[in-house]
Amino acid sequence: KGVPYSVLDRRWLEILTTMIVKEKITGRLELGGVTETLRRFGMSKQNGYILPARKAIQKIATLHISSTVHLEGKGYKAIQGLDFTVAKKHQIFWGTGKADIAKPELFDKENWIEFSPEFIQICKLSAPHNQKDFLQIRSPLEQDLYNWLIGKLPQVKGSELIPWVWFYIQFGNGSILSVEEMKDLRKRIKKALLSIKQNYYTTAKMEYDDAGIILRNSPPLIEPDSKKAGFSVFG
Repeated sequence: KGVPYSVLDRRWLEILTTMIVKEKITGRLELGGVTETLRRFGMSKQNGYILPARKAIQKIATLHISSTVHLEGKGYKAIQGLDFTVAKKHQIFWGTGKADIAKPELFDKENWIEFSPEFIQICKLSAPHNQKDFLQIRSPLEQDLYNWLIGKLPQVKGSELIPWVWFYIQFGNGSILSVEEMKDLRKRIKKALLSIKQNYYTTAKMEYDDAGIILRNSPPLIEPDSKKAGFSVFG
């Protein structure tokens, strides 16, 4: 319920993660004025982002995450699980009708999120990138692949093949795809990766073949202490 799925949702997840990392948040993040935050990150009330922004923040705050890891060794198998909600508490104000657009400052005084320790820990492991670039991407698929590449490529040892079936599972709507659907998804993934390579991560090393996408160790996109750096969780 309430999974952040749109371009705007993903932007706000990145913004909140960046705030946690750069401001060294250990629990409660004071957002202050949502309108001021919009301006800070290149958005404005004229673009109609005020109410969608507050809804996106609420979606993220209430998102429940369940993660399992399968372990196997000599003579045993095990499953480790981690379940948590992004925020322990949150308070987001917004107006009704035209009040939200006309006088947003009336509702901008008491916006805050108290994040769970588990989410804070995940943010500490997030990968740095050029925040301005990320906030310009207008495709959810490209946003996800961008986050994945900036976290994955510097960690690759030598080279690693990511089979196409991984992409089908990750981006194929959880269903069994037809041959035509697989071809279409491959085409869209290649297009998104080419855009990332040409426009944002020019030092990324990757190539395609019939088996999948081959990733090669690449330098980090940006140093984490750069003023331009933003941070994203990645899978």
